[in-house]
Amino acid sequence: MKCEIAHDLLTLYAEDLCSPETATELEAHLATCESCAKKLTEYKSNIAEKISAISSPDSDTSNEIKPLKKIRRKLTLRKWLAIGLA
Repeated sequence: MKCEIAHDLLTLYAEDLCSPETATELEAHLATCESCAKKLTEYKSNIAEKISAISSPDSDTSNEIKPLKKIRRKLTLRKWLAIGLA
């Protein structure tokens, strides 16, 4: 497998989204290619950082979500009010 193809597949592999056949081929390539294996480690660490940032209650993303939750609540309330008045 060429490194260019492996690079395209690494993100899918890091998130366990590729087929078993593709995973097998990619694992064989990663066993022989140090640069692709290093790239995979970087992808996995980036994914872990993003997951921990989202799951952290103090994160900036949770602050971005709060206004959206308020809007959702208002829309739900208006929907039920409209149904009740109808």
